[in-house]
Amino acid sequence: MIQTKNNFLFVEIQSNELIDKGLINELLDEKITGILFKNFLSSNEVLSIKNNVSKIPLSKKTIINEGFSTYPISFAQFSQMMENNLMTIEDYIKIAEDLIQNQTIDLGVNITQKLIDFLINNNLFQNIGPIIEPTSSKPLVPFNIRELFPGNGELVVHCENLFFKEFPNFFNWLKIMDIKDNKLSYFITIQKPNEGGELCCYDLHWDDVNNRDTHTILKGKSGELYNINSNDISKFLINPDEGD
Repeated sequence: MIQTKNNFLFVEIQSNELIDKGLINELLDEKITGILFKNFLSSNEVLSIKNNVSKIPLSKKTIINEGFSTYPISFAQFSQMMENNLMTIEDYIKIAEDLIQNQTIDLGVNITQKLIDFLINNNLFQNIGPIIEPTSSKPLVPFNIRELFPGNGELVVHCENLFFKEFPNFFNWLKIMDIKDNKLSYFITIQKPNEGGELCCYDLHWDDVNNRDTHTILKGKSGELYNINSNDISKFLINPDEGD
């Protein structure tokens, strides 16, 4: 099924549907905006993750603000802490090792392996795995579980390319600044909220708008400002269900 509006085109794939091998290239070539894989996680897997996340001690979570926490620490927070000498790369590698080795026990699902198997078995990628730290040759954190709390929680507007600009030391250190200027992110919905929670895409292209002044104001290359709450900017909402 295709969801479309103005300049947006999302492809929705059911769990029993054959997937076109060229789908990822269409995404990289910007022929489509995104892909929604339905029921990537089963209802039992979703329930297991929910139950286990609720048991994770607060001391193991990173509190971003009163509406947002992550487990384990994200690369952005690690990058900031490393620059302030509050964490070392050895600390981060240890966190990654614990997550990768123990996720089946701690979460009830090996999310990393499930994602790798899904992408390879559907011929979407030939080789895929966690990013490797160049000095130790050990993997880094492959995913985070993000908790957004009612009334305050949100993921602020961003583009994957923006992270290369905001955290250059992290990506220079990984020696992956030269990859194609099209980074792919993925989200899996674990708990669907009663209200809100949609993924909102804005009709603004990185080639034209590549600065974030505030959480709601973006700046174009020529200095023009864009308020994402303005009706002048076309937007498209994707509303995934649990497990999508």
